[in-house]
Amino acid sequence: MKKRYVGIFFTIIFVFGILLSKLYFISSQTYSQAITALIGSRTKTVTVTNNRGTIYDRNLEPITNVKAVTKAVIDPMLIKDSSAVLNAVSQENRQDIIQKLSYETPFCIELTSDIEKTDGVYLFKAYKRYYDKYPAIHTIGYIDENGVAQTGLELAFDNILKTNTQLCVSFYVDAARRAISGIEYETMGSFEEIKKGVVTTLNNKIQQICDEAADLYIKSGAIVIIDTKTGEILALSSRPAFSPLQLSQVDSFSGAFINRCFSAFNVGSAFKIIDTAVYLENGGLWDSKLFCNGSITVGNNVISCQKTTGHGNISLDTAFSDSCNVFFIKLALELGKDKILQSAMDFGLGDKTVLYEGLISKAGNLPSLKNLSAKAALANFSIGQGELLATPLQIASIIQTVCNDGIRFEPSLIKGFVDEQGQLSAEPQKEGKRIISKNTSKTIQQLMINTVEYGSGARAKPDSGGA
Repeated sequence: MKKRYVGIFFTIIFVFGILLSKLYFISSQTYSQAITALIGSRTKTVTVTNNRGTIYDRNLEPITNVKAVTKAVIDPMLIKDSSAVLNAVSQENRQDIIQKLSYETPFCIELTSDIEKTDGVYLFKAYKRYYDKYPAIHTIGYIDENGVAQTGLELAFDNILKTNTQLCVSFYVDAARRAISGIEYETMGSFEEIKKGVVTTLNNKIQQICDEAADLYIKSGAIVIIDTKTGEILALSSRPAFSPLQLSQVDSFSGAFINRCFSAFNVGSAFKIIDTAVYLENGGLWDSKLFCNGSITVGNNVISCQKTTGHGNISLDTAFSDSCNVFFIKLALELGKDKILQSAMDFGLGDKTVLYEGLISKAGNLPSLKNLSAKAALANFSIGQGELLATPLQIASIIQTVCNDGIRFEPSLIKGFVDEQGQLSAEPQKEGKRIISKNTSKTIQQLMINTVEYGSGARAKPDSGGA
């Protein structure tokens, strides 16, 4: 029994020895080290900014990382007057800030006005990646609040744009996630200007004009601008749009996240360009005439012309500029399904447009030869109806081919890449392919001019100058 008591005694002495050595160690440390030793490594890390590569326009003007801003990391436990913080943020964010202050755990905000440096407010410089009225938002895409790429170029080129570096602030916190008073925060990483990135073919100035026009005149639709000599895309505007700064406020049923530039729709009378190309390439004459009485019966279907009283005897020039359905249906029935379908494929319809790996515009839809064996189906096809679907990008590509004297370039969106030193590595330029003759192209160009000058497209005529 005596041996047992002796064993217990020495065990107690041993435990006290450990505790005394621990207390001696703590007493020899700084205050912050002592607290850390007591509570362990419980921390709260606040991200100030995720350093990320830049997306540029064709002239190496940045589209992202345009604006430098001041961000503040807030420790609510040290804030004596919250009004100073609230007055330095935007009006729409104030309610959210009030709520965050009540949680008493550190957080980061972007300032819209100056704030005095005071206890609990730590200021840092950073880039604001996005801003309101952001250009080509559907195509550029966005990253979420955690820096994770979600859509568009941001997602397609995430492996290039992502740097895995960030500026963070770390606090030692208690069990309630409140910063412990008296312990200095730690800054990890740094804010960096990242030159590395992706160079698009977009033109910032043209893009801005298109976005402003879309906001004024388009409720649901798209604008696509292509360089006719190269096939390079200069602008892409899709409406309705959204702000990457207010994602939570977007109605998911509004279609605001759909990129209509790359989505397929009914084509309509724009397909008559292809009818005309087939007609002229097969020896059709400018002044040949067909009769329009206001409608045409094909099988069991009666298809009306846009001029229900009829055009009478009408030539190609008038039929094109006035968009006569009867004329082009008669042309198609005469030319046959094979030639028109093949020409549609030559112009790029029915094929997806691969702008880069992971960035693809939809293929749309072409009817099969079998389905076009029905004359009513061919009639609808010839005026852009029926099964035919195409994207605004595909239609723009058709017009690019015509305006480039018959030589088609596959649409392109990526001009090259910039390295860490800011040096551009250009992508190889694509080769063009002749689709129709120069003479046919020149004729269609004149027909398109006439359509705007005095035909069904007169509303598109510029206020000054001409088509």
